[in-house]
Amino acid sequence: MKMKAPFLLIAISHLVISTTAFGQTSEEDLPDDLTQIGLERLLNFDLEVSLPSRSKQRFGSSASATFVLTSQDIKRSGARHVADALRLIPGVSVGQASSNKWAISVRGFNQIFANKLIVLVDGVVIYSPTSNGTHWESHELMLDDIDRIEVIRGPGAALWGANAVNGVINIVTKRASETQGGLVVAGGGTHERHFESARFGGKIGDESYYKLYGNFSRRTQNTFENGPGSEDDWNSGSGGFRLDSRLSDKTEITAITDFQAQNDTLVPTTPLLEPPFSTNDQFRDNTEWRSIRTQTQIDTELSETTKARALLSYTRKERDSSLVSFDYDQADLDTQLSFAFSERHQLVTGARYRYFQNSSVDSPAHEVTPSSRTVHLASFFAHDEFDLVRQTLKLITGAKFEYNSLTHFQFMPNVRLAYTPSSDTTVWSAWSHALTTPAIYFEDTSIPVAAFPSDSSDLVNLIVVKGDNINAEEVFTYELGARSALTSAFSIDIALFFSRYDNIFTAEPATPGPVQSAFGPTVFEIPFEFGNGISVNTYGVEAVADWQPLNDFLLSAI
Repeated sequence: MKMKAPFLLIAISHLVISTTAFGQTSEEDLPDDLTQIGLERLLNFDLEVSLPSRSKQRFGSSASATFVLTSQDIKRSGARHVADALRLIPGVSVGQASSNKWAISVRGFNQIFANKLIVLVDGVVIYSPTSNGTHWESHELMLDDIDRIEVIRGPGAALWGANAVNGVINIVTKRASETQGGLVVAGGGTHERHFESARFGGKIGDESYYKLYGNFSRRTQNTFENGPGSEDDWNSGSGGFRLDSRLSDKTEITAITDFQAQNDTLVPTTPLLEPPFSTNDQFRDNTEWRSIRTQTQIDTELSETTKARALLSYTRKERDSSLVSFDYDQADLDTQLSFAFSERHQLVTGARYRYFQNSSVDSPAHEVTPSSRTVHLASFFAHDEFDLVRQTLKLITGAKFEYNSLTHFQFMPNVRLAYTPSSDTTVWSAWSHALTTPAIYFEDTSIPVAAFPSDSSDLVNLIVVKGDNINAEEVFTYELGARSALTSAFSIDIALFFSRYDNIFTAEPATPGPVQSAFGPTVFEIPFEFGNGISVNTYGVEAVADWQPLNDFLLSAI
């Protein structure tokens, strides 16, 4: 029954197409730099995006719930951290747990380590396999250096792999040729005590450009009304360089190296085996983050119809804390080939290998066994687009075949259909299957979370959450969407979705009993083990309407 769903969805899309009328947009002159159009000009669907198909295509014709946030949008927002800029994107849920912690997700399941959202910077995944989430506080990007943020709401696993279950975010920074000369930005305020950033770009020869950049900010703690501060102040700094060079008429190379350093105060609540049975002081400490990310990308045209890309990256991240410290090294080689067999038929295919190795130093309040892990990942994908009716009706099929050391073989397919009766109207439908792999710490940790006295003995009850053998989560998602510029001043973008999730990660009760605790004395342990105990259905509608009656005046309903 599940494999019949794509054909049912295609039939539904035909019904919607036959019963819905879409307006036409009069042609307008477009600026040379389409990435600077901004929110107020998204009704010009010629904006190029690469996230939905791993190759450049028109935003307006993409067969997915896609959104693009441009550099102008970010500048006008006043955001000082990339996590805050994401609040501008429809369908992206951004919650701030503290001054230095964000919870960001798409289509629900939001938490600090949202495990169903892949995040990339210039095509390199910054999603951490240790916690299956993004440590937003350890990624300080210079906002003036961001060219655009592309977002897909819904599964993207057929192209981007496991954990791209509810969405994909790709943060694209500006090319060195677009950032020539100098730039200095500085400011401050009540929460942002001060922030400074600087950038300088230059040219080497006729076809090579470079830039150097640095960024620093200090943010103060939040305070309770008529009470003490929450001790969540933090400092963050970053810097790096980028080189873009055209080696020949057909080959370009990009090299980027980025350094990060952050520190904040960690105040965890941990159990005690005597009154008052909890404390905030035992593992109170300054947490320090340090990381380096370096990448080299080569794009070349093998022929008039074939393009190749290779992206080699290395990331090292370190976190020092008395509660738990860890460091990891990740090396990644991502390759792809794009074939244009004809105007009606394009194929993108590629392979990836990732080596990941981490080590941890634990504490009684956060045990990690084993203390180190090595995880290998190998994958292959194919993405095929074929015009059933030239430039009007497109069938898109694709799949990702992935093997990793935790959950072994995984298969993630999708089928999409896009109907584009005009340059400013697209109706699309999709069926997708995606998987989420378990976090390494879900498998390896044992965390005491609460203690309280027992009525029947001298033992103290201790609730402990432990790792166990966990299967991958999986989801089947059905989507139907439409976007259109109904007039030259009014545009709409609507997406409907239904998702069926199975094997959702849970903490399930296990057999209690007296044990020797990590804190020393014997306790009556009440264990909860990570498992896959829940199935969930979700559904919803996402709608965006933009009305621009004047060139400098925009109203948006989200």
